[in-house]
Amino acid sequence: MSKEGWGPPGLYWEAGQKREESGVSATPNMDVRVVGQPEAAKLEKDNAVRFTGTLMSYDPDPSFMLHWDKAKVNEEDLPKPDKKPATKRPAPKKPS
Repeated sequence: MSKEGWGPPGLYWEAGQKREESGVSATPNMDVRVVGQPEAAKLEKDNAVRFTGTLMSYDPDPSFMLHWDKAKVNEEDLPKPDKKPATKRPAPKKPS
């Protein structure tokens, strides 16, 4: 399946059976389309991520690639939103 017509932009991950195997390759082997979680776009490289989704297809050659759709990233793995400090307003002046 071509990536053109595949819907919203997705995330590309590479995975292995063990954590040590995950970082060996520089080529991603999963195309994951996350829906309804805009904060998933802020995930950082090399962070472990758990997700659920529907396996749509795979490409065996030239390099193995799994295509996932309607994925949801585990809430615990999403980056926390930046909290802005409360703005301090000057105290109102008492009329003299």
